[in-house]
Amino acid sequence: MALTPFAAASTATAATTTDDPSVISDWNALAMTTFSGDATKAPQEIPLYMGFVEAAVYNAVVGIEGRYEPYRFHAHAGHGSSSQAAAVAAAHEVLVTYSPYARPTLDAAYLTALAQIPDGKAKTRGVTFGTLAADRVIAMRADDGRNAPILFTQAPAPGVWRPTPPGLLPMIVPWMGDVTPLLVPSGATFGEPGPPPALTSAHYARDFNEVKALGSAPPTTRTPEQTATALFFSGNAVV
Repeated sequence: MALTPFAAASTATAATTTDDPSVISDWNALAMTTFSGDATKAPQEIPLYMGFVEAAVYNAVVGIEGRYEPYRFHAHAGHGSSSQAAAVAAAHEVLVTYSPYARPTLDAAYLTALAQIPDGKAKTRGVTFGTLAADRVIAMRADDGRNAPILFTQAPAPGVWRPTPPGLLPMIVPWMGDVTPLLVPSGATFGEPGPPPALTSAHYARDFNEVKALGSAPPTTRTPEQTATALFFSGNAVV
């Protein structure tokens, strides 16, 4: 039973396993809870750290079961290793590294999860390999631009972003724009949009009037469906 949460196809041969695939979703949920409760991280950072967890778990499982191409990882576990144990170990290692505040909870979940796997070489090898997969991801991301001292310091002016009411707070995690991506060389891979149109251009005037018409209260051109969609996503973008 394959545990792989996501993958790119490969011709590798899968190992035969009876491991429980629910370990993937269980630790994914625990990772989300852990990062969401981390006071040192803004909500906008959570998808980045979730990517680290998923990459480590993916490599841990693929390195045992095969079938898919690993993510910048070339190690392979010994024959008969438990991919379930590897997934648990990989997720745990990443989580305690980036959210050490939650170690007591994570350690308890780790011991509970491993207790469900029979003791033996398969379990021991799986834990060792999962930890290795996690440590490789952690080392790979050591100097990726996270938390760099990047601030948005442009003075407010027409056409320049500025803090908005009611909090008038500074821009959140502006350093994320320069963090090394996980899967693409840079954002330019998909084509960067370029600078905004000049405030005196017809392009800007057209876009401005469109926003004014669609966003007005009461609406002038907005349909009921568009209003419902806007309310749904503006209420809580994360959800």
